[in-house]
Amino acid sequence: MGKILIVGKPSRERDGLALVLEFAGNRCTMASSVEEAGELVKKETYDLLLGDSSLEGNGPEQMVRMLRSLAPGMKCLVLTEEADPRLGSDEAVTLPYSPVERLSTNFAAIRKEEALMLLLPKPEGLGHLSDIPQTPAMLNRLAALYHSQEMYEAAERFYKQALKIAEKVSRNQSPEVASILNNLATLYHDQERYAEAEMLYKKSLAIVEKIFGPKHTKVARRLRSLADLYHAQDRDERAAPLYERLKTMK
Repeated sequence: MGKILIVGKPSRERDGLALVLEFAGNRCTMASSVEEAGELVKKETYDLLLGDSSLEGNGPEQMVRMLRSLAPGMKCLVLTEEADPRLGSDEAVTLPYSPVERLSTNFAAIRKEEALMLLLPKPEGLGHLSDIPQTPAMLNRLAALYHSQEMYEAAERFYKQALKIAEKVSRNQSPEVASILNNLATLYHDQERYAEAEMLYKKSLAIVEKIFGPKHTKVARRLRSLADLYHAQDRDERAAPLYERLKTMK
C-alpha cells in the first residue's frame, strides 16, 4: 500500500505496530528520534510519517510541527495516549491516532478514510500474526483503529484483551488501565450502551484521581465524558455538578 516511517522510541509496541502495518501491505522504516527521521527523509520519500507524541516528552502538536518541518506536505499521523475530546471526528481518527488536521493552519488536512486506508488491517487477519507483542498498549492501539471505523465488535474484543493483561500486571491501578477503561467506555458510549459506559468512566476517573490528583487534565477529560453521557440521557441533575466542577479546573 505505502511506505511508512515510524518515529518513536524502540519498544515492543513500536515493533508490533510495524508488523501489523507490514502485514496490511505497507513497507515500514523505523526511526528512534526526530533527527534520525530527518536523515531518512532526505534519502527517501515516504507516503506517511507516523510519530509517537511521547518521544522526548513532546506533545502531539509539537511532534506534528517537528515532522512537518522534516517533510513539508507529507501525510503525517501522530500517536497519542488519548484523544482530546475537543477535537471533532474530522479532526482526529480516534484515540490514540490523531491525523494532522486543524491543529494549525499550516498543516494539510488528512481525512479519516484516507488515513485509515494506510493503517487498518483486517480484523480476521490478525490471528495469523503470532509474533505481534500481546501488550496492553499494542492491543489498545489496535482496538482504537477498529473503533474509529465503527467496527465495534473487533474493537471491543481488543480493548477487553488489553484490559485483562493490564489489570493482571498492575493490579487495576495504573494509568494504562485507566486509559483502556476510558477507551472502552467511549466505545460503549458511541453505541448508546450507557450503563456499561457509565461504570467504566467512573472506574477510570477514580484511578486517575488517585494517581494524578483531582485537578489533572486526565481527570477533567473523564469528568466531561461522564457529564456528556448523563446529558445524552437527559440526566442533567447528574451532569450539572460535573460541568460546574469542570469550570473550577480551568
